[in-house]
Amino acid sequence: MLTKRVAILIAVTVLGLIALARAGDVLVDWLWFSSLHYVGVFSTLFTTRALLFFTVFALSAASI
Repeated sequence: MLTKRVAILIAVTVLGLIALARAGDVLVDWLWFSSLHYVGVFSTLFTTRALLFFTVFALSAASI
């Protein structure tokens, strides 16, 4: 029982670190585009990537 809890704790920690790294990448990109006064380009890229991800996710889930 203890090993199961430790495994869950490790998995949650790893997933949290991955999410934190992704959030850091998005923040750096946003700050860079903002400093160049191209926030519209950043929002277009971000929206396009999000829509593409969710579209592929939905199609993959539907095919399974």
